[in-house]
Amino acid sequence: MELAANQIHEEEAAIRIRQAIMGQNLTNSAPSEGRVNLKATSPGLLKINVPALDEINLLGDLIIATLHNNTVCKNRHDRCRDTHHFNYIQPKKNWRN
Repeated sequence: MELAANQIHEEEAAIRIRQAIMGQNLTNSAPSEGRVNLKATSPGLLKINVPALDEINLLGDLIIATLHNNTVCKNRHDRCRDTHHFNYIQPKKNWRN
């Protein structure tokens, strides 16, 4: 599929979001269908910047779903965050390089 100069593929968008939200003690999946999963690398307390999360989720065309702030991740590989894009192709104007 050929993209216009002002478009970005959903997998690239997922990678960029992953890089922006990835915190310490997390591992990630490869993007698939515009989605990437972040999982704990060790037990601990999940900390979420709730105001930033709310702001991102209000942008439209994507959603970041998380466990609640201050959730205890008891097991290694507990899923903590997911991202998903609703559009196959994203306009580049929505993304910084």
